[in-house]
Formats: sequence, structure tokens, C-alpha cells
Amino acid sequence: MMAQSNSFDMSRAWEEATALLRANMQVVLGVAGVFFFLPYLAISLLVPDMGAVLGTRSMGSDPDAAMAAMEAAFLQYWWVFLLLTVIQAAGTLGLLVLLGREGRPTAGEALGTGMAGLLPYLAANILVGVALVLVLTLLVMLFSLTGSQALAALPIVLAIPVIIYVYVKISLLAPVIAVEDTRNPVEAVRRSWGLTKGNSFRLFLFYFLLMLAIGIVGLIVTMIVGLILALAGDSVALIGTAIIGALVNAVSVVVFLSVMAAAHRQLSGHATRASMPSVPRVKKDD
Repeated sequence: MMAQSNSFDMSRAWEEATALLRANMQVVLGVAGVFFFLPYLAISLLVPDMGAVLGTRSMGSDPDAAMAAMEAAFLQYWWVFLLLTVIQAAGTLGLLVLLGREGRPTAGEALGTGMAGLLPYLAANILVGVALVLVLTLLVMLFSLTGSQALAALPIVLAIPVIIYVYVKISLLAPVIAVEDTRNPVEAVRRSWGLTKGNSFRLFLFYFLLMLAIGIVGLIVTMIVGLILALAGDSVALIGTAIIGALVNAVSVVVFLSVMAAAHRQLSGHATRASMPSVPRVKKDD
């Protein structure tokens, strides 16, 4: 399948993303609540020390102690993070089916289709991650043979922009699997890479600005609500901040997925339909 070389328009993508959200708000809220809000909230409240890792508790004034606590929690509760990853991956694919497909699937149909693409989606991400680790390890070993510590550290420094570039290139992986029904992980990676050709910098800038805005708004809301809840006592503050953290997580994911769906529509040549008022995912009466 050959990728189309459309030029990415950030303003148009944002307009289409907000149009998709408005047209599908009710069902999107339901799916987001089940797959992004409730799992995050449950883990924050039920698993000891998980709130610190998920960002729902104060990290304190000692960054080193906070990092050590996070590492310990990750090592002890790795299976929880794995479960959360799988649940949110299924929700991601389901929402993209709702937002990206033109056949007006119901929520049940969308989630079923999303589940069918779950293994290819996870496999593609694992494949890319393993490839990056192997390439970085090989480069470090080769540069280490020079005997220079500066040269040995060079691949690690260069790895940051390379990793960012690669993940921008595969940023449309989920829509390719969910919307286009691509089930081959390698083909899905290739398709996303082709769709983003010539638009990598614009996509990076768009994602960066979006994440920056979401992060700032989320931080402000969390801080303000956290200060208010702290006046009500530790128990209320713990529950309240967990709820706010879960809400911020759900809203952030929904906004980002709507943008991803709009970007995929635009770069795959179907952007003009995203803003049409006929996109609500409901069954039509026969």
C-alpha cells in the first residue's frame, strides 16, 4: 500500500479533531470513562505507593527520594503497569475506530474491532522498541572500542532525537491498525512511516505544542484542586487528587486520540470528511 504525500496542516487538524469530539462526545465519554478514567483511578487508590508513580501524590522536595520510590514501585508492581497498558491500548484502538471510521460503528462494534487489533498494535510497539534498543546497544559497543568515554557516550546523546523522530514516524500506528484494519505489525509500521513522510517536523511540533498545553493545564488544575482538597484532610485529599489525576489522564488521552484520528484522516486523504456533521457513531434507522 502506497502512502499518499499530503501536506499536514496543524490548524485544520485541530479543527477536525474538535469536530470529531463534538460529533461523538457521548460515546467517547463512555469509552474514556471505562478504559482511561476508572483503571487509572482504581490503581491510584488500591495499589500502595502507586499514586506517587502515577503523579497523584506529592513528590516532595527530594527528587532523588521521589525517583527511588518510583523505581521501587515499578519493580514491585510491573504487572499492574502491564495490565494498565493493555487496557488503555484496547481503549485507544476502540476510540480510534469510533472517531476514524466512516461506517458509523456502535460502541460495541468499535471495541470489538479494537480488541482484534490489540495484539498487532502491541507487537508493533514492541518490535520498534526492541529495534531501537538493539541499535543503541550496538552503537555504544562499537564506540566503546575507541577507548574514549566521550565517544562512547555519543550514541546515548544522539539517541534522544532519534527516538523522538522514530516515534513521530510511527505516531499513526494506532489509526492504521484501528481504522485501516492492518493486522501485520511490520506493514502497520511501514504504513505509518509512509503517511508521515515529509511531515515529520510539523507533526512533531503539533504533538509538542499539544502535550505542552495539556501538561500546563493539567498541572494548574491538579495544583489548585490539590490545595483545596488538602484543607479537608489527608483521606479526602488522597481520594480527591486521585480522581483529578484520573480525570486529567482521561481528558488528555481523548484529546490526543482525536488529534491522532484527524491527522490520520488528513494524511491518508480523508480529512475533508472529518468535519462533516454526519460523523456521529450511532445506528441509523432502517
